[in-house]
Amino acid sequence: MAGGGNSYMSMATPNDQKNYTNEVGQIQWGSIPLNAALDKLKTSREGLTNDEAQKRIAEYGPNKLPEEKVNKLMVFLSFMWNPLSWAMEVAAILSIVLLDYSDFGLILFLLLLNAIIGYLEEIQAGDAVSALMGQLAPEAKVFRNGEIVNISADQLVPGDVIRVRLGDVIPADLKFLEGDAVKIVLDMDVDADTLRNTVEERIDEFASRGYRGLGVALDRSGDVPVEQCQWKMVGLLPLFDPPRHDTADTVKKAIQLGIAVKMVTGDQRAIAVETC
Repeated sequence: MAGGGNSYMSMATPNDQKNYTNEVGQIQWGSIPLNAALDKLKTSREGLTNDEAQKRIAEYGPNKLPEEKVNKLMVFLSFMWNPLSWAMEVAAILSIVLLDYSDFGLILFLLLLNAIIGYLEEIQAGDAVSALMGQLAPEAKVFRNGEIVNISADQLVPGDVIRVRLGDVIPADLKFLEGDAVKIVLDMDVDADTLRNTVEERIDEFASRGYRGLGVALDRSGDVPVEQCQWKMVGLLPLFDPPRHDTADTVKKAIQLGIAVKMVTGDQRAIAVETC
């Protein structure tokens, strides 16, 4: 994608679940082919239009977990249900029994005052947390009407195509669409170091055979056999043959045996250092 970013397609449950489902009827988005996923979500690589996105917001709702509603009356009453309040309530009951109405009124006033102060502090703290969460709400770069725009992550809908770069917060359940596949796999894999070493060992194997270049090609054909893909060269990388630390000893032994040794090097300074 433009700017070297990676594009993904957000995946939520569409209405059609005839294929690629498990035993409980849930779509297995990790195994469904890309073109089939596009068809099920009625979208394309260019994303959705604003009108279609608004329709899906109305159908699916916002992209966020349902918020738990707080019963304010129960919050207020909770401040009358603690050891201090229990002691005051017992004292109030004893005042009634002893017909000491002045003490009863004073205790009742203090009990209500304590509950009101605690309730107001709780509400203010909740409002402060809500305001902070609103400021920290994640955003997403999404394709709408063919252009990339920034929207709040809770406005994402099934079928949206978004762009995610390294370090971004993943704002929804996604299916890979296109991008730097090797880096994406490494970022997602819990055992990334082992996978990275496997890739590097494979490259080192080619380098040890004398290969000095690694071609990188890209294909956008989708679900077609490899032989039919329309490959496009996107990069050519030099390979580094790691220096062998026994090279200098090997050269010396060859000279001692009367074998003339001539070595053409210069592609890597490290190799020249090892042979000196």
